[in-house]
Amino acid sequence: MLLDENNLEITAKTLAGLEDVLSAEIEKLGGRNISLHSRAVTFFGDTALLYRVNLHVRTALKFLIALKKFQVRNDKQFYEQCLDIEWESFITPNMTIAVDSTVNSPHFNHANYVALKLKDAVVDRLRDYYGGRPDVDVNNPDIRLNVYISGEDCVISLDSSGNSLHKRGYRVTQTDAPLNEVLAAGMILLSGWNAETDLYDPMCGSGTIVTEAYMFAAGIPPGNFRKFSFMNWKNYNEALWTRIKNESKAFIIEPQVKISCADISSKAISVTFRNLEEIGIEKKIDVRRRDFIKAKPELENTTLIMNPPYGERMDDEDVEAFHKQIGDKLKQDYKGNVAWVLSGNMAALKMFGLRHAKQFILMNATIECRFRKFELYEGSRKSKYNTDPD
Repeated sequence: MLLDENNLEITAKTLAGLEDVLSAEIEKLGGRNISLHSRAVTFFGDTALLYRVNLHVRTALKFLIALKKFQVRNDKQFYEQCLDIEWESFITPNMTIAVDSTVNSPHFNHANYVALKLKDAVVDRLRDYYGGRPDVDVNNPDIRLNVYISGEDCVISLDSSGNSLHKRGYRVTQTDAPLNEVLAAGMILLSGWNAETDLYDPMCGSGTIVTEAYMFAAGIPPGNFRKFSFMNWKNYNEALWTRIKNESKAFIIEPQVKISCADISSKAISVTFRNLEEIGIEKKIDVRRRDFIKAKPELENTTLIMNPPYGERMDDEDVEAFHKQIGDKLKQDYKGNVAWVLSGNMAALKMFGLRHAKQFILMNATIECRFRKFELYEGSRKSKYNTDPD
């Protein structure tokens, strides 16, 4: 056998800043020998765990299975090492393939060239073995491979997920600059929200935060509405997958807290409702058109999680003025609640006039952001509203 299916080496890819919560998710599901890296977590487990993490983990983008590790200095060595892998164990000629590559090495100048050489090795071996070869489909392949070269160290992996896991299957339409689903799930986990208090997103955009919050609270697996690349493998265990998928249904519950959202944009409300409707939870979440600055809230002991406009969605001057309005509004009308705010505009965050209690550094696409917790105390805790020096 090419792989020891009881001891697979698995690498989970994620967004910067989510490594700790990803590691905790993997450990809870039974991952062994877990180690954290920049935007990745490696661990060991069997085939059942591989299926489970793809289905259940909320903060991973992909799960890669290491097939072979070796040292390489030139394209001839690389091709020969790749040719030696038993590709016939999980690929047949009637399948389609694609190769993703990341290269940082003085010996290889172009990642695309490395991907091409791996493809050549796969095709040549399968042609010799079967008398036929798989075609390449870069958009929707049956089998997706991954090559990573750093210096002289090379890892060839099999992508078990296929399309990035942030593609849950519920976003059928969107507003400008929608929040990545994995980032939204990570924010919820980082906030410590445990589905025992109400949750509110007052600037919901496409509804990603409340959708992820509801799925978390209800125990709905993030992979419940999609397929995975491992289903196309020659050694795919359909009976095992069916059992794991059926087991997950026993943990789905009806949340006992209120999850709600609002937005000033009627388009955003329509988009949010349509996305919720796609997975049948449009009646589970309170969605309203509302101006956060003008509306009088009726919230108590509620966790607010919001992603207000910044970056390309507003001019810097307008962003700063709007953030000041948000901070003033939170101080005036949201006492007794907790607000978590994601922003990539440091100058705007200083306008909040609130001292944050906790902070995480996250990446929203290419924008480095701060995800900050503001505890909105009443009465004698007013000193907490001093301007944040950071």
